Amino acid sequence: MNCSRCGGISFPEENFCKQCGAQIISSVAPQQSGVVLPVGGTVNQSNFQEISHQNSMSNQVHISHDDLVEAYIGKNAKKIMKSKFSWLSFFLTAPYFGYRKMYSWAFVAVISFYSVRWSLFFIFILQISAALSFNKMYLKYANDEVQKIKAKNPHATPEQLLLICKEKGGTNLWLSFVIIAIQLIYFVISF
Repeated sequence: MNCSRCGGISFPEENFCKQCGAQIISSVAPQQSGVVLPVGGTVNQSNFQEISHQNSMSNQVHISHDDLVEAYIGKNAKKIMKSKFSWLSFFLTAPYFGYRKMYSWAFVAVISFYSVRWSLFFIFILQISAALSFNKMYLKYANDEVQKIKAKNPHATPEQLLLICKEKGGTNLWLSFVIIAIQLIYFVISF
């Protein structure tokens, strides 16, 4: 059976496509979508991967590296790619790094802002620096992560890579709340 969305092959007992997650419509015959079946016309576990690869090559959707980066970034990807200044990283430096899953930078921001007693002017300069450099840093980070995903999944179809990027990327809201809570506790204790 073929997926009506991506053309991937599934076994008759499967209800959803393994490649894109779409529901399989059982009334579509493989011959109608141009799928090449092996000699004998049946798909079994041993030839499934080979047929799936052949058919994904013939039905391949073009997904660029930038599309994968956008999928990794998730919400507001276009805005992050175009903007030079990040207001969220200015006002919420450490929480925003955590929100965007840049864990090491979130840790550095927490340590640099709260472990040493800086003057308010110096903190302001750090926040301006973070706001001016965040989008560029995050795009580099997202590009690097997409490259790692591609390297770890060399046989994945473009659709599979897109799904993996969406899954691995995106945001981490709970960590930003944890960082904000730590900041509030620090503020209360220090005054």
